[in-house]
Amino acid sequence: MAGYTDISASRSDASYPIPMWIQDGERVVEAMGLMIAGSIMSGIGSLSLVGLGITRKVFKANPTPARKDPKAPAIEVLEAIEGRPVRFRINDPPRSSSAWVAIYPFGASDEDHGEEGERWKWLEDLDVSDASFPERRKGTVSIRVFSDGGHTLHSRADFDISPKEERWWED
Repeated sequence: MAGYTDISASRSDASYPIPMWIQDGERVVEAMGLMIAGSIMSGIGSLSLVGLGITRKVFKANPTPARKDPKAPAIEVLEAIEGRPVRFRINDPPRSSSAWVAIYPFGASDEDHGEEGERWKWLEDLDVSDASFPERRKGTVSIRVFSDGGHTLHSRADFDISPKEERWWED
């Protein structure tokens, strides 16, 4: 408000000055506007942080897979020698928490997966870049990866376990 204002206050029983507080009405409106705008901006900032946190959590739970060689097989056999563990790598594993892998003798059906730990394992319990099964006898076997708790085949690799080399200098 612009201009001069005369204000008088009195009480008949008061022998002391009566204090008064005078406030500019336009400044009150301006301050309220700033408080409302600040509250809205704080709310938007908080929601943005929550959204970023959720997005980060989703990407952490389902990381983008590293780009693999497109020509690489789904299952690479790293070592298959009689008397040694069968070592392999799964290049494109399924994302399901119920995915599993098994090693089968030649001609065995998918349902004939044997004992857990010996003939099959959950993928979440393995390092898919260097997985292994206990040693096997020479012959043809297959490693099969299933994408669910059932028998939905994701990938398969058939290969031979080679006989151990005879080395006269080793026991």
